[in-house]
Amino acid sequence: MASDHKRQIYFARTYRHLKANRAECALFLLLFILPCLVLLLLFYDELTWVMTNGAVWMIQQAGGPRAEISAGTFLPRLGPAYYAVLPTTQPDYSLILGNLAVCLGTVWVLSTGPRKGRPVAVYLSIMLLIHTMACAFFLLGKDLMPYTLEDFSDLYIKQQIGIWITFLVLIGLVMGVLGRGAILRRMLTVVSIMLYSFVLGFVRYVLFLWILYRFSVLYMPLMFFALGPFFDFLYFVAIYAISTNGVIRIYNTKKKGDWVWA
Repeated sequence: MASDHKRQIYFARTYRHLKANRAECALFLLLFILPCLVLLLLFYDELTWVMTNGAVWMIQQAGGPRAEISAGTFLPRLGPAYYAVLPTTQPDYSLILGNLAVCLGTVWVLSTGPRKGRPVAVYLSIMLLIHTMACAFFLLGKDLMPYTLEDFSDLYIKQQIGIWITFLVLIGLVMGVLGRGAILRRMLTVVSIMLYSFVLGFVRYVLFLWILYRFSVLYMPLMFFALGPFFDFLYFVAIYAISTNGVIRIYNTKKKGDWVWA
């Protein structure tokens, strides 16, 4: 009798969970995620080739030089990683001092008044402090900068491949192990994250290369530490949250009886 009553009570989320379907989980991982991962490993060199050629063409259309295309090793025996090669532009002291003044002034504004402690203000302050340290470094010894624009381009492409592989594995495990039902929604979530990563990675690559060539490598630390992999996890979590909220709405309306006691 008690169990019959429990099936009729819609309890709080603290005391409920959904039973995992191990067969469904295994099929999702083996028949969808694993083949996608194999295809990514086999064809990441073609993806970087298309990405680099598109970046070279767009930079040239924007008035930049005709960049060369080089290849570096990422995973042995699985193909090279192609990247664009552009000349390195060093900043002059007027640009460094101007950026330093703007950073310090903006950090002071964000740290005072009603803006103090707000999430956006904190995030922007972190970014600006990173750029402030870069300005200080170039001001004291810009000739000691060991990295060129070619180094950044090579690192960016390899970093992007690493992000693609990591995101595919992470979202595959999350959707496969923690997900339940809604196979098409889960597959769409995986595809959405990967497509968004491909598109954003390409657009960001073109923009970063153009800024670094046009203005200088002064902005390289900001691009790598503040707008790199850390930034990618924001849209990863956002897309996952949107998908999960949709599934929760289904189980809170049409499938309330599927919840069991924790």
